[in-house]
Amino acid sequence: MAAGLALAGKKPYYYSMINFVLFRPYEQLRNDVCYGNLNVKFIGVRGLRSYKFLGISHNIQDGEDKAILSTLPNINSYFPTNEEEVKNIILQEYERKGPAYLHL
Repeated sequence: MAAGLALAGKKPYYYSMINFVLFRPYEQLRNDVCYGNLNVKFIGVRGLRSYKFLGISHNIQDGEDKAILSTLPNINSYFPTNEEEVKNIILQEYERKGPAYLHL
């Protein structure tokens, strides 16, 4: 859906837990968004303690998202460490056309 919105000239932001941002829709992320260089911004959050009881389907291992993203073309990946970095990345990516991923 986000790829279709980007093709229609919109600037979609897709926010969810990392597993649902990267792992489940991986083929669409790779083929449609990254290879198509579409202007979709992905924001992924870790499950951490809140979702630990749901198991591996709702949690990731350290570095898994970084490893997967390193194989994809055209996507900027960000792993900020503080609120100021998050703000700057969002403002920078709002102006840039192309896919981006922000790990929160």
